[in-house]
Amino acid sequence: MKIHRFITSFKRENSTLKVVDLEVLHQIKKVLKIKPGEVVIISEGNGIDFSAKLKIFGKDFVEFEVLEEIENQTEPKRKLFLFAAILKRESFEFIIQKGTEVGVEEFFPIITERTVKFDLKLDRLRKIAKEAAEQSERGRVPKVHPPLSFGDAIEKSKEIGLPLVLEKSGKFICDSTPELKGFESASVLTGPEGGWTTREIQEFEKNRYPLLSLGSRTLRAETAVVVAAWYLVSL
Repeated sequence: MKIHRFITSFKRENSTLKVVDLEVLHQIKKVLKIKPGEVVIISEGNGIDFSAKLKIFGKDFVEFEVLEEIENQTEPKRKLFLFAAILKRESFEFIIQKGTEVGVEEFFPIITERTVKFDLKLDRLRKIAKEAAEQSERGRVPKVHPPLSFGDAIEKSKEIGLPLVLEKSGKFICDSTPELKGFESASVLTGPEGGWTTREIQEFEKNRYPLLSLGSRTLRAETAVVVAAWYLVSL
């Protein structure tokens, strides 16, 4: 039997959790029709889950009785920071959703020379990340940052950890496994639908960023991002 999971803020008093998020309240009461006595998992997205039994509905709140406090064990050991070129709306939403499911730590949208869409709806993307984290039973919701310029993405990715670039002309990613296995955190930069420009590739080479390929087949940009993210997190 599926146990529903909610990542939301709450007030705790002894063994009682009080949720006042009206959107979550509507989902529990009207959409999922969860009844008093049923058990759910509640988390603030900080790595701690609470198994809790629904007690009562109020006008603008719902109360739960804490049954157990559990440390979430689903977060990947390696932290992967994804610097993804902005794609068309549906494709970029796919990246946020599936990237969250496979374990991306944070998302940094980047503006490249071939970027054609600039007006991201960050609130919607963050909601997608939250829902995907709930669905995949993650202990944390990955951050979705405002867009960065290409130059700023280069600088930021250097600060975070091992920088890697997804590029069809690069070294096959499976042949790089021995060097990649030891990393604790990595920044992965992924390009737009038309791929990186010559100037952008030269900038990566100047900064000595390894170029990694997923093989001889040409994948859609959003497919390549999710496959690479899953592979790197799972090493």
